[in-house]
Amino acid sequence: MPYSSLVDRSGAAGDVPDQIAEQITGVINEQSTAMQLGRRVPVSTRDSRMPVLTSVPDAYWVDGDTGLKSTSAAAWENQQLTAEEIAVIVPVPDPVLEDSEFDLWAALRPLIGRAFARRLDRAVLFGEEAPMSWGPGLVQRATTATQTVVNDPADPAASILEAAEQVAVAAERAPTAAVVRPGWQYTAARLRTGEVVANPVGAGPFPLALAGLPLAPNPVYWAPAAAEAIVADWDSVLIGARQDIRFEIFNTGVIQDDTGKIVYNLLQQDMSAMRVTARFGYLLATPATATGVAAVPVSVVTPPAP
Repeated sequence: MPYSSLVDRSGAAGDVPDQIAEQITGVINEQSTAMQLGRRVPVSTRDSRMPVLTSVPDAYWVDGDTGLKSTSAAAWENQQLTAEEIAVIVPVPDPVLEDSEFDLWAALRPLIGRAFARRLDRAVLFGEEAPMSWGPGLVQRATTATQTVVNDPADPAASILEAAEQVAVAAERAPTAAVVRPGWQYTAARLRTGEVVANPVGAGPFPLALAGLPLAPNPVYWAPAAAEAIVADWDSVLIGARQDIRFEIFNTGVIQDDTGKIVYNLLQQDMSAMRVTARFGYLLATPATATGVAAVPVSVVTPPAP
């Protein structure tokens, strides 16, 4: 983990866009696939319990006018969603701030927001450097459930439709969207396979659809060796925000590494630092199917073996 990174004069010398996002939260919501597609749930404590259907009721025909009506039951089980913290501290020497030709703090906010979005998607989609309390990411859950499709380079659209069929049949859940690797849409268009069409203006947040299935292209983070696409019932992907993004600016205090060594002393070295924190939780709900099996509502299109 880096503890000595900072914004120096060379890093603050470039131009910045005229329009700068005022809130880091908005950037994360716009750029994170998990936040865009997943179902956001309110959480009031670090550990929240989410009821998930584990047994579904059935219904029966009544035999004749005087037949007895049968009984059935349903059950819910609480599954744990744990809000874990994402944080970063960005130190900047005061002379760099004073000599900058633009508002450095305002310029940093959208960049930090994008970094938070990437970190969240790495954990939720691929399980990379995820908190231990979250468990496996979507790709690992689908792989463990053997709900994977090897991508057909000659017909990538068909591979996504096969993955969508897995979600619909094995998990008995309607897939709500597919996230595709960066550039997938250009490969599909070049091959002229399937029907990848543009959604009408106002039809949804995503510009592409395949057999009515919305496609989310150009994710903020992607692991190309792990997946070509992730198809899911995203209503089952629960994302909880424990608190809004908080950012604070300090001009006193010290920054130390994991050995206790002081790397920066803000007061002695005439520095300021922006500290940004947020807390997010993730849970993949696995509701019971009609047969009472807890199914994983995710399928993954994997790249062919090299």
